[in-house]
Amino acid sequence: MIDSTGYRLPQKALNQAYLSYLLIFSVGLLITPLLGLGTVAFKTATLLAVLVASLYFYTKQYKWVYLSSEGIQGLSPRGGKVVIGWDDPITLKPVTAFNGIKGLAIQSVKNRGTLFIPTSIAITVEFQSNLNHVAPQSHPLREGSNYVL
Repeated sequence: MIDSTGYRLPQKALNQAYLSYLLIFSVGLLITPLLGLGTVAFKTATLLAVLVASLYFYTKQYKWVYLSSEGIQGLSPRGGKVVIGWDDPITLKPVTAFNGIKGLAIQSVKNRGTLFIPTSIAITVEFQSNLNHVAPQSHPLREGSNYVL
């Protein structure tokens, strides 16, 4: 998409998404020494900590959705790339995807593609302002009363 603006998850939403990993990680570390797996637990914990930290920093830089004068682009709830033009008829539905991140599934009636927008991005002033500049006046995303965030 030409001249598109990308949006990242706000820091608070990102931290909440990874908090569940921290809880599971902590419980696992507490249980493994009781099972006599202290050395294995330390090595495994170190490997998992590096993996989760890497994923965290990747997700922090990742742009989930792009807006342009042509339409909206992002990922489907299953991870595939989807582009939906502003003139495509769509349906909106609240969903949870990508490790519990709440958002909107925007499904194109025309090409059957479904795009995921995290709620934490959709409610930002920057996203809403840009949406109002590029989306047609009658577009369902601009009519906030038509969907639940």
